[in-house]
Amino acid sequence: MKEEQAQLLYHLLLGLARYTNDRFQVVEDLFDYETLSMDTEKMSVLLDYIWERGDRIIDDFIAENPWGFSLDELEIVGSWKHRVYSHFFVVAHRDRGSVLLLDDRAFLVSGISNDIDEILPDLPSGVETALLPFEGRIVYDTIFRSLPVVLGPSIRKMVKEQYENHLVADDIISDAKGLTRASKAILDEKRKAAREEANRKKSPPVDDEPHEQVHRSIYADMTNDEIEAEMVSSISGIVEEIKHLKQETLDVLSIPRAPADDLETGFGYLKKDTLAAIASAALIKNAASMRKADLIKKMASYFSDPKIIEDLFRDLKASQFAAFKRIFEAGGRLSLPRESVEEVLPAAGAEPLVFVYRQEGAQDREEAVFTFVIPWQIQEISEEFKENGFFEYLDTMHGIDQCAAAAAELYGVLTLDEFADLCLEYFPLDPPLTREEVEDILFGFMQPEDSDYEIMNLDGTECLLWYELTEEPEDGGKIDEDEGEDEELKPLEFAAYIKKRHESRQMKHLSKEELLSYSMLEYSTSMPEYERLRRFLNENIPDSWDKDDLFFAENVLEGLCDFAQWDAPMQSVVDWLIEMGLVLELDKMNILLGLVSDVLNHLPRWTNFGWAPHEAFGRQRAVGPCADDDADEDEPREPYRREAAKIGRNDPCPCGSGKKYKNCCGKPLN
Repeated sequence: MKEEQAQLLYHLLLGLARYTNDRFQVVEDLFDYETLSMDTEKMSVLLDYIWERGDRIIDDFIAENPWGFSLDELEIVGSWKHRVYSHFFVVAHRDRGSVLLLDDRAFLVSGISNDIDEILPDLPSGVETALLPFEGRIVYDTIFRSLPVVLGPSIRKMVKEQYENHLVADDIISDAKGLTRASKAILDEKRKAAREEANRKKSPPVDDEPHEQVHRSIYADMTNDEIEAEMVSSISGIVEEIKHLKQETLDVLSIPRAPADDLETGFGYLKKDTLAAIASAALIKNAASMRKADLIKKMASYFSDPKIIEDLFRDLKASQFAAFKRIFEAGGRLSLPRESVEEVLPAAGAEPLVFVYRQEGAQDREEAVFTFVIPWQIQEISEEFKENGFFEYLDTMHGIDQCAAAAAELYGVLTLDEFADLCLEYFPLDPPLTREEVEDILFGFMQPEDSDYEIMNLDGTECLLWYELTEEPEDGGKIDEDEGEDEELKPLEFAAYIKKRHESRQMKHLSKEELLSYSMLEYSTSMPEYERLRRFLNENIPDSWDKDDLFFAENVLEGLCDFAQWDAPMQSVVDWLIEMGLVLELDKMNILLGLVSDVLNHLPRWTNFGWAPHEAFGRQRAVGPCADDDADEDEPREPYRREAAKIGRNDPCPCGSGKKYKNCCGKPLN
């Protein structure tokens, strides 16, 4: 590539690496400031750390922008979330780059300062690196890490044949867009492999040794409280790990000083690099070259401007704003022990709106007290914001973002006009929100990697899409043709097809509270049809299966939700049940299939604009999990609402028999 392009790539990678090392202390002495050189081996370790940790580091880097990168430069760094980080075989050098193989994919990768054939003249070569999109092409992360493998005759022959096959098929990925698609596909394949591995572990063991008589039927005898306790216990390790990471983050972001409620004092406690990063993100010029004392005064004055603080508030996430308001309502200062900071933890790192101070306990680090302080200058501005309704407006913005995520999951596709109509009902402001304002709010909140929704143009109309509709569909995504064959669709083509289906359907309308609480799994687990299926599974799974999996029924339900969302045919569901090992005696298998059909027919689908099949077609029970598009559509009925109190599994049966409900009218055979 051109020299200026190479310099830009090195500049961006080095900035990301320095930020990561300053924050996590991955390696020591990365730079030799006497010779102005960098330790390549340590840089390699640092890059591996970045690529293995996922996207959080990149997101935080972009949010903080410590080195004052331009928007275009930050966009390039953001695109690296679509990297392909793995082991490759370098198999050929061509005019525009070198070909690297990864399983069944081939990538044409550009050299940087030198052509790759100058670095790796002997082919094939095994390397580890990260392929990155960069200005329309595919590059590597500046370092090839050699693999400790010997490429014998059989491996050489294999990679040669693979390369020749790619040449014949003309499917070598050669641009940044192709790399992005491949990155998403590889991630989906890893997720699918993980699911298959989880399913494999549920298969009957090959040994004949009997298991201890503890199996999923133990779940059937538990009360709801016992079930919840068992679930909490089963994930306690994960919860503890997350809690530990949060506490480590809090230690890094807090200031080990006595609390101060003045901007200048708070800024004075921070390191010069941290101050420069905050100033750079706020577009304060020449921050890095200013003396610390001058910079502190400049920043204290700058962040006393209500217009600047208003922009900072607009950039806060809902969790950060909620944490800020709790501190604000406590008078601007809130002291909590380490174990009680969960609710206000999102405010950590939100300087200058909130500073966090840490006072260590007399005996131990675990006794530390954290004090969250809003400087008096910010407190005064916030009082004005509360008086003029700005905080209420921010709550509305966050509410619209949450409604968009819920609506995208329920409806799959809806136009921005349709969503704006919902917002006008859900958020009756004076003056009312316009469609353009709703659109601006969504674009302001939408983060490509974090949001459950995306905004895209379908057939000339701006639409809100559930994020999975922008990816390759699994077990679905097909249109039934008149000839009896299925036409496979690409993701956005399938989304356009769903939008067209919605044009002839009435939207399932929910109140704001119902929509915000609407989650597919949360909704499905409250269905009586699911309760019957779960009880049947827990009472009929053989003891010889994995004794530690007490939540098999929940895993089955999650799979059924996926099948329902994609309108998969019943045969695909049956095949999947068999793969899961659910092969029972004929009479029990018939009961199981009936229970599964009940669940599928009562699960909402975005293909039906949010209605379950039995609602959309006015029937208590459809023939199969998918209703016929050509059937006469009756007026959709209101969704199921439980009128009486829920009967517990171990409660006395309401029929008066004196037996427990699960042993009387609640038995699945009834």
